[in-house]
Amino acid sequence: MRPLPSKPKTDPVKSDINVTPLVDVVLVLLIIFMVITPLMARGKEVPLPETSFHSKEKDKLQPVISIDKNETVWLSGRSAQGRQEQGEVGKLGDPKLTEKLEKEIRRFWEVAKKEESKDRIFMKVDSTLTYGRIYPFLIELNEKLELGSIDLGTGECKNRPGVKCADDDTGGGD
Repeated sequence: MRPLPSKPKTDPVKSDINVTPLVDVVLVLLIIFMVITPLMARGKEVPLPETSFHSKEKDKLQPVISIDKNETVWLSGRSAQGRQEQGEVGKLGDPKLTEKLEKEIRRFWEVAKKEESKDRIFMKVDSTLTYGRIYPFLIELNEKLELGSIDLGTGECKNRPGVKCADDDTGGGD
C-alpha cells in the first residue's frame, strides 16, 4: 500500500500589521493639508485689533495689504498661474509706496477670476498702530485706485481674564 501524501507545510501565522494602507491614508491627508493650508490664511500674519462684531460676508479673494508693527507694508494676491504671491512693498511714508502698490494691485485685479474681487482690497493692520497713522495711507490709496471697497481685518474679541469686550464697537452714537 502506498503511503498517504503528507499535508502541505503552511507558514506560521504572521502577526505583523500591514502598514501600507496606513501610509497611503497619511500621504493623502498630507496632500490635502498642503493644498488647503495656503487658502486658509491670506496675507502676512499680524496681530489684529479685536472687535465684538464681524461681517458674515464671504471672502472675495481680493488682494491683501498687511502692515506690521514696524510699518512695513506687505501685499499678497493670486498670480495669473493661480499661486498665492506675497512680498514686501515698502514702508509707510515712502513717497513711491502707493505707486508700487497701485501697479501690483491692478495686476492682481487683471487676473482675478471673480468679478467681485476687483476694485476691492482687504487690509490687515497691526493692532499697535494707530488709526491716525494709517488713515492718510488709506485715503491716498483710495484716491489712486478708486476703490469700491476697503475691507478691514479684525480679530474676534473673546472674554478672557483682564480683557473685556465692548458691547458695541460701531463707534456710532446719538
